[in-house]
Amino acid sequence: MPGRIADILFDIDIMMIMKSYKFFLYAAAILPAAVSCDRSVLPGGDGGSDEVTGKIDIRTAVGPIVKSPQLGQDGSGNFVSGDMFRLTVSGEGFDDISEIYTVGETELFWSDLELPDNSGTVYFSGCYPDQDAVSDGSFRFDMPADGETDLLLAKAVPVAYQASAVELKFSHAFHRLAIEYVSDGTYSDSDLSQVATSVNAMSSCTVDLRKGEVESGSAARPARYMEKKGNSVSYMLIPQQKDDVTVEVSFQGMKKTFTLPDTTGDGQALSQLEGGKMLTVRLEISSDGIRMDGVEIIGWESQGTVNGGISF
Repeated sequence: MPGRIADILFDIDIMMIMKSYKFFLYAAAILPAAVSCDRSVLPGGDGGSDEVTGKIDIRTAVGPIVKSPQLGQDGSGNFVSGDMFRLTVSGEGFDDISEIYTVGETELFWSDLELPDNSGTVYFSGCYPDQDAVSDGSFRFDMPADGETDLLLAKAVPVAYQASAVELKFSHAFHRLAIEYVSDGTYSDSDLSQVATSVNAMSSCTVDLRKGEVESGSAARPARYMEKKGNSVSYMLIPQQKDDVTVEVSFQGMKKTFTLPDTTGDGQALSQLEGGKMLTVRLEISSDGIRMDGVEIIGWESQGTVNGGISF
């Protein structure tokens, strides 16, 4: 009987050893997979350590604009974790690389880009939000009829190959046309809330992702933007010649179409509606008609004011 007990204990020991060995093999098999999922990288890299691959610290800033991502009272701000934009990497000796970059999540290493060792100067640019139908590093943008769609672009910045930090400054790609109405006392604020405004302008342009800017001279497709009512309205317009823009005003049976002035108050030529700027047109409504109280470029860079008169 003692010999039988010894045999049973021996069998139990063997079973315990085999189970422990199987558990060890199982743990060894799943451990690399668990470690490899610890961080995300853009496709094309092996996800090595910072010391080996050289991590790229993408630092973003949003210049003064009129909407999200996250802005202060002066219109400046930054992206928040989870925001996604298209990052384009370009240079000599390699094809452009274009990937989605998620703020606070994506980790990008120089080895992920698989660039030639003699790459020299590399250019980084950005576009927010990401756009469909990208072809050969560019896309065609069509402004919706409500004139309220925003687009942020970070112009290409040169970076030395294997540098540790990249500074991307996103700016407003389009022009904001704001129209404000005031009265000489003849009409109340309630009356002015019924002023109807519509804009005719070019509505399509080409965006160069490699340069991170709207392609000069690409404005096309004349369109009539949606009518808006109120004593203060605005439209987002693609960069274009100011002569391509007309504003129609309707109020209490009166209608007037006017163009933008040729010069500012100090005599400077006003020929373009540039991206990243805002043109404010102030109109005074009285019983005699509508008078242009002032026109100015504000927000990023002042270009003076224009005064004149408009009547029905």
